[in-house]
Amino acid sequence: MYLARIYQQQHVRFILRHSFVEAGVLQSRDLFDLGDDPARFIVYPGGNSFYPSEEVEDAVRRLGVVPDDDELENLLLPFVDPEIRAKVEPYMFRAAHSGRRIDASADADAYERLHIFDMRRLYYLRYGNVDQSNIFGLPAKLFRPLFNKSRDELEQYLLAEERVLAAEMVKEYLYVAFDLQRFFTELIARSMPQGLDPDKMDELFLAEVCTLNDDGDFWAGFSRGEALPGYLARYVWQYFDSRFDPGAAWNEYARQFMNNRRQFSWPERPAQVAVERAAELFATDYATLKAMTKRELTRLFRQRAHEHHPDKGGEHDYFVELVSAYNDLLRGKK
Repeated sequence: MYLARIYQQQHVRFILRHSFVEAGVLQSRDLFDLGDDPARFIVYPGGNSFYPSEEVEDAVRRLGVVPDDDELENLLLPFVDPEIRAKVEPYMFRAAHSGRRIDASADADAYERLHIFDMRRLYYLRYGNVDQSNIFGLPAKLFRPLFNKSRDELEQYLLAEERVLAAEMVKEYLYVAFDLQRFFTELIARSMPQGLDPDKMDELFLAEVCTLNDDGDFWAGFSRGEALPGYLARYVWQYFDSRFDPGAAWNEYARQFMNNRRQFSWPERPAQVAVERAAELFATDYATLKAMTKRELTRLFRQRAHEHHPDKGGEHDYFVELVSAYNDLLRGKK
């Protein structure tokens, strides 16, 4: 059983749903519509206790679903009175995880059924890794939150997990989730996607969205019409409504540099690059740089970064200045 959040314009509707297997395929169905205020289905008998109203429990049981111990309470916990929630939540969390036995064989079977798109999303949400070339070398237990969930339950789970993403991380997240790096031969594809050709990336992204939309295995058990499913459509508008974090290039390069040179002590991030130096780094005059649009500046930065990246024999100090100048210029553009 899980709690689905359905976004309708400015409102959110909450529905209790259940994943089940039919004809060998995981599917989902509605159990009870909690409306826009699930708190009204919570009963407080006194003290620090609470329980779901009989209306909810009876409706669920009539549909043949018998909740596990405290399952309904855990799902409704986010809507419990804050003072009571603060007191009972630690105990409920411990109880939910105590005595749990792991079936290694069942885990192996569930792992084999996972879709790579789900794995990439969870991996990034857990660790923020752009380079996922080792994803199949990771332990299966890392992906246990994805096991034995219907497509709808998986999307609801990942939708909730994605709330941790800062706005400047969204485009990188989608770049990783759709594995766009495999289409680029540049060395920076695994660490600095903001330095790649944005027009080519846009085309590849849309092509991969269409491919996923046509993937019958991915959508197995999910009821949908002819239009792009909302769970996938949200990624389209998020992608084109976002931009890469301009500081990510510096951070990733610094991290890789220090990992490769453990004895090296990385200096403080340099101060804003002087106007004359910025023009010299980009091999043009400063007036031209100021007049450029974000896209034009990014294209020029990509070209210079490709030419002077340390992995291609460039000087790391020069490259650091180039990234810093790019960030400074980008912040000044609307």
